[in-house]
Amino acid sequence: MAKDWPYAKLSEEAKKHGGPEQYVEMLEKYGFQKGIIAMIPVCAGCVWIYANGGKIVQFCKDKLKIVSKRDAKLAKQNLVDGIKEAERVAEEQCELPEEAQNIKEQEIDK
Repeated sequence: MAKDWPYAKLSEEAKKHGGPEQYVEMLEKYGFQKGIIAMIPVCAGCVWIYANGGKIVQFCKDKLKIVSKRDAKLAKQNLVDGIKEAERVAEEQCELPEEAQNIKEQEIDK
């Protein structure tokens, strides 16, 4: 009956491996090896990403349409310049002849 207790089973396993210190050391080594095996896919993924980093960055730039700060500033400046040019052209096209301008000024003065 004493052989069925969890502590008795643990003591029996420790005795098989040369004592409690060796048993704990064996468990640590097993855990370490299991951790290394679990990390192999992660390491392989990191190596693949490192090897293909340039392609990944280019793919993201192409698909996500990433705009650099320099390009954004240039586009903003072009937009502002285009609006100013359109306003200047509109003013030139809409200028009233001098006679009409004088009539308009007389109406404002009244």
